[in-house]
Amino acid sequence: MKPRPRWLSLLVLVARYVVDFWISNFVFAGKVRARRRSIHPGIVTIPTKVESPLEILAISNLISFTPG
Repeated sequence: MKPRPRWLSLLVLVARYVVDFWISNFVFAGKVRARRRSIHPGIVTIPTKVESPLEILAISNLISFTPG
């Protein structure tokens, strides 16, 4: 199978991020407005294969800009 062009991979990433961003905003708003709080804050570690500072910056921004 031939690998996807880089621009197409980036387009898929951006489209997926925008959809997930909106969904997480609505879910988080519903949890905040609920009478019974089901939010349990915590710290999660996930191993990644990224090495360059730019990749680390991109992942950290994508995670921190998305609520919930």
